[in-house]
Order: sequence, then structure tokens, then C-alpha cells
Amino acid sequence: MKNKFAFSFFAFPGNAAREAWLLSKSIREFGGRFSECKILLMVPNIKALSDVEEKIFTELNVSIQHFEINEDKLLFPFGGKTMAAGVAERILAEKVETMVWMDCDSILFREPGEMFLNEGTHLGYRPVDHTLIGSNFNQPLDEFWQMIYKDCQVNEENIFPMMTSVDENEIRPYFNAGMLIVRPKDGVLQKWAKAFDRLFSKERYLEHYGKSALYKIFFHQAVLTGVLLSGISKESITELPHIVNYPLHMHEKYPDSKRIQGLEELISCRYDQFFDGEGWEEKIPAEELLKNWILENRKVFEQELG
Repeated sequence: MKNKFAFSFFAFPGNAAREAWLLSKSIREFGGRFSECKILLMVPNIKALSDVEEKIFTELNVSIQHFEINEDKLLFPFGGKTMAAGVAERILAEKVETMVWMDCDSILFREPGEMFLNEGTHLGYRPVDHTLIGSNFNQPLDEFWQMIYKDCQVNEENIFPMMTSVDENEIRPYFNAGMLIVRPKDGVLQKWAKAFDRLFSKERYLEHYGKSALYKIFFHQAVLTGVLLSGISKESITELPHIVNYPLHMHEKYPDSKRIQGLEELISCRYDQFFDGEGWEEKIPAEELLKNWILENRKVFEQELG
């Protein structure tokens, strides 16, 4: 497994680095057969980690890769993450068979066997949590999605109904950019970065940003969807179970039928600012050992930095 599988994510100094360190620590401690897999941390050249930050990642055997990016793309919502994904995939293409691209505010809770793609499968995904700018399956494509489909050369044979995880609406495919499992040799994340770079500042999209900030915030995710629909057949993708990339910060809004009864049920979560709130331990069921692990390790990063 060690030489076939890799995790990668994007971070920069400060809070994002703390989150990335916690994620790395969880992979090393809870990953089981995957615990020794390569971890590649992508850091923008214009926001490099400090020497001390680099040291504590190195102690976890995390490879740090600085990459070039222009400030305009780094300042655009999730532009840095998108460009980093393309570079990470290129680096890993000749080294591993499977790559997990995650948001850094994630935690792995147990061995992620469900993340291993079956033969013939080229993408593991989670749907978006809320519809927001998504396209309702039973309604005509709006102007924004028409442009995405055209600019990304979407193969309409790949369109299928997808259910959002939290508000449970049936939409056209709209993939969650916070968790992707890919075959790096396919190059889909590189295509995502190139398409984003080509399209994010086009006048026709600027007009939509002006109509609603949501178009700008989730532009990267819409482009990802267009690229995946153009490059991977629906027969070779699989939806990951809801216990992967579970949105902990939306726990109280999650559908009753799938709401977890304890953190130990999860393979991984995204937490956003959930752990920053007072009394989070009372809001989510979990074994005391697991709660204490989160509490203690969130403090370690600051202690290491002095």
C-alpha cells in the first residue's frame, strides 16, 4: 500500500498549517495499512512555511512541495487549492496508483479501505452538501452551467442524477472539491488546474460573480465538475459513502437517516471551524479517547511553535 497510495493537500502558514499537521498526524496514527503512505503537502511559494513549521511536518515524514503561483490566483477563492492539486497530481503520477486529494481541515479516523478504488474505477467522489449554485436535475441548464459545459466540453452522456448530502436535492453532477480520489496518471487534476487558469478571469464569468458571490466562491468546484464530466465516464466513477468526508460542521443539519451517532463511525470528516467553537465536545458524540486525541493534538502545533 505504501508505494501505491498517497494523500495530498494544500496549506500555508498559520491555521491552515495547523489543520494540515493534524490531518497528517491522524493519517499516521489511524491509517492502518495506509499509515505509512506518502503524504505530500502543497505550499505556495509566496506564503512559505517557517523553518519550525517545516520541521514538525518533516518529523511526521510529510513531504513539503513549494509551488509557483501568481498572487491573483492565490487570492481568488480556492484558486490556490486548485492550482496545487494539478501540481501534486503531476508529481505523484509516476509514483503511486491512487491519490487522495483532501481539504486540510479534515481528519482521518480509521483505516480508509473504502478509499481504495476498484479495478476499472478512476474516480471516487462525494457530492456537494448543499445545492447552492448547483443545477437541479429536472430543470433546464441555466446560463452559468451552459457556459461551464461548453468551456469544459462536457460529454452529456455522462450526466446523471446526484443527491446533495445535506439538503437532499436531486441535481446534475456537482462534485465536492474537498475530497477526491483519482488515478494520477489520468491527469484530471492537472486538467482542472489548467481549465481554472484559463477561465476564472473571463468576462462572461465576472458578470456572474457580480450577480452573486456564490458563483465566485464555488467557481473552482463548477470547473472541476465540468472537467470530470468531460474526461471520465460515469461507468468508471463511484460515490463514496457518507462516512467519508462527513461535514462535521453540518452535523446537526445532516439527514436523520445518515447522521452519525459517534465520531468513531467515520472514516474521515471535514470540520471547517467546528473545533474552534466553545463546548464542541458536547455537540458531537464520541469516545473520550478520540475527543481527547483531538483536544491534545490541536494544542501540540502551537506548543511546538513556542
